Amino acid sequence: MIIIVWYHTNHPVLLDYPFFNTTLFFVSGLLFHPVEGRSLWTQKVKRFLSPFVFFYIVYYIFLLLINFIKYHSISPDIAWSILDVFKWNVDNDGYTCNYPLWFIWALLWIQIAANYLVKWVKNDWALFFIGFVVSLIGYRYIKHIPTPFMLGRSTSFFVYFISGYFIKKIDYIKRWKIGLPLAVLSFVVLHVWDSPIRSMEISKMIFELIAFAVILLYISVGLQQSKWMKPFIFLGVNSMVIFGVHDMYLTVIRMITQNTLGEMNVWLGFLNMVIV
Repeated sequence: MIIIVWYHTNHPVLLDYPFFNTTLFFVSGLLFHPVEGRSLWTQKVKRFLSPFVFFYIVYYIFLLLINFIKYHSISPDIAWSILDVFKWNVDNDGYTCNYPLWFIWALLWIQIAANYLVKWVKNDWALFFIGFVVSLIGYRYIKHIPTPFMLGRSTSFFVYFISGYFIKKIDYIKRWKIGLPLAVLSFVVLHVWDSPIRSMEISKMIFELIAFAVILLYISVGLQQSKWMKPFIFLGVNSMVIFGVHDMYLTVIRMITQNTLGEMNVWLGFLNMVIV
């Protein structure tokens, strides 16, 4: 979560490696527990749409206020941006009212789909294969088709969620002596390998990002016992809150730092991240 906040301000080129969203869905799959019966929809709607609506409206009010302070007026585009949620989205579209909230919609669709899938498909490898095919089609086709409520964008991340769920079931902590070296080797090979077949680039990217997520998982497991990590435990507990409010904090802090310390750079971006 700390790195995600830094990514949304001025950051080093190293942070442009696209592992943030894929790792978040991987961790979500790791923590996923299927829901039985009719409570699936009511539970998921309450868990995801309630914070979405709250942070969406709060950010809209914040957006109106910031624009009025800066320009002494509110443009029609900003005034009507609250209706962005009903627009059909394509590729990496987000919302004017709190862009990071696209993740909540995507995770809602993925969790609902995964909940049904794990009941119908009992073989773990078949489950992973279906997740891979869905994401492959999502990357190549579906995300480029306009769909409502981030449905199309969610398909490309399905395999990372399923991978997290898959890893959880194989007792990964006890198998770290095999799992970690294998993940590191896989990542290095895939990262340096230049596929001669362009159509294989998406598949290579998927497996590379899964390997990187597994590496981060083992690092996190190793660090969680450290006393230095205790101050950061709350970030995982309140990750939904961070998603909802960090962009508002960054906007205000960015305005203050630019007016007092000059043009934004990597170090000021790091300062903004620390303050947030």
